[in-house]
Amino acid sequence: MALLVASVLGIAACGENIFDVKWVNPNLQTVLLYSLTRPDLNVPSGYDFVNRVPVEIQEAGATGSWDLLVDMRDGQLVFIPPRALGIDSDVMVLPMPGMSFDEVLEAPEDSTLYIKDQPIPAEVGTTYILRTHEGQSDFGIPCVFWGKFETTEVHPAAETVVFIYDVSPLCDDRGLVPTG
Repeated sequence: MALLVASVLGIAACGENIFDVKWVNPNLQTVLLYSLTRPDLNVPSGYDFVNRVPVEIQEAGATGSWDLLVDMRDGQLVFIPPRALGIDSDVMVLPMPGMSFDEVLEAPEDSTLYIKDQPIPAEVGTTYILRTHEGQSDFGIPCVFWGKFETTEVHPAAETVVFIYDVSPLCDDRGLVPTG
């Protein structure tokens, strides 16, 4: 016990807080998703931004850990948040048309601005702010994360969408760029 206390005091004395997590480097990734309406099986239609993995969704009401899925509605590719399918979720999205990925620096606090339960058109060049489903922080604490993504390709004939994204590793931090 004395060794543990001495170790913690030693770390604190050096001026470093072991619980002070920082977002130092961007982790920009590219994702290709397929529309849920495609007849192909075993292709990713959804994405889990917390764990940074594509998700194969076989039917629209499928629950699980995903934040958005892609679907075709009235001839247009759209992003579908879980609540739009009646699934309880913390996910919400705010389109930021006219702003580039690099220009979007922070997520607004006003939750009434965000879309939670409606399809969101997938438009090339549009950047979107996203609050994820609940996940776990590096310390195992349940929390949501904030990120942004920009649609780079939309192919209605192939029913595919490509986007780039990054998500802050900081628990419930609205900052959308690394702080060093």
